[in-house]
Amino acid sequence: MALRLNTSAASGGRRLRSGDAVVYVVCDDGSSLPATQRAYHPDLEVAKRSDLTVDARYYLEHQVHPVVSRLCDPIEGTDAARIAECLGLDASHYRQAMRRDEDEDAALLGVTEESEQEKYRDCEELKFPCRGCGIENKLSIIHDSFRLTLENCPGCRLSPIDDVAYLRNHLTQAIRRHVLRYYEGWHICEDPACAMRTRQTPLILNHGLPVCPACRRGILHPDGMLKLP
Repeated sequence: MALRLNTSAASGGRRLRSGDAVVYVVCDDGSSLPATQRAYHPDLEVAKRSDLTVDARYYLEHQVHPVVSRLCDPIEGTDAARIAECLGLDASHYRQAMRRDEDEDAALLGVTEESEQEKYRDCEELKFPCRGCGIENKLSIIHDSFRLTLENCPGCRLSPIDDVAYLRNHLTQAIRRHVLRYYEGWHICEDPACAMRTRQTPLILNHGLPVCPACRRGILHPDGMLKLP
């Protein structure tokens, strides 16, 4: 931000130097840049630009949520995901972090037996539209033992299993999407307060896992996959 102000006329001719205290707010400027690149001076930039609004979600995630979570931690029945929901935030990342902590605790206690639902809880369901009525069909890992998943469409009762080529095409497309996503190499920090998303491979490891270069405490996991292959 200081470099931007020094190269523009917004600073009023005063150049910022090393050691100067600069007031800033993180704004939503319509870009997908990280928060460090979306910092703007409240008087010299935000007040003069109608396209800048304070990024309330950033402050809720990084300023409000961590503090409220620490204060409410002793209260039974509250957790990070519940607090995130109350603040209007996406609670999925917090639930994922909580599940990883539970998995690590179970591993330390020697608990290795998992149910099918626990084992595949993070797998994405195969979804495809019915060729008869267009309603979305889901092929779940955990299915109803009393009925075959592809036996009947829930909308028109058409049997999807009769059109094997149609199902094969949708499965092939889903596999290609996931393979492409894997080779894009995106990683996300497990700490919900950081949630840094990067394609760079850090050189610092913790028990063989890459440490987030932003917060220095979270572990980077492949985006969309909670467990490393």
